[in-house]
Amino acid sequence: MSEKRQGAASVVWANSFLFITGGRTGNGYYLRSSEYVWNNGTPTPGKDMPLDIGYNSMVAINDSTIMVIGGHSNNNHSNNNHCNNNRLDNTYYYNPDPMDDKSTN
Repeated sequence: MSEKRQGAASVVWANSFLFITGGRTGNGYYLRSSEYVWNNGTPTPGKDMPLDIGYNSMVAINDSTIMVIGGHSNNNHSNNNHCNNNRLDNTYYYNPDPMDDKSTN
């Protein structure tokens, strides 16, 4: 990884790379950064997430979409965070309430 983090989430995505999001710094601040670690071990920075988050979970929905679920953030110690990432256009959709069909970029 290019950035030290603890409590980050990761998922193997599209059988091509490990996608890592969030986590916590040694100073206790949650991160909104993401990165890709390719099959050859090379890390590449990803797009920042719409929220700082750590101790969350992720699942690959398909080869183009992952879902970030739960976790903690600097402003919110709740597990009600939900965020989707579309790999094809590198867009995040944040929805704090998954039962509500409204989402924002």
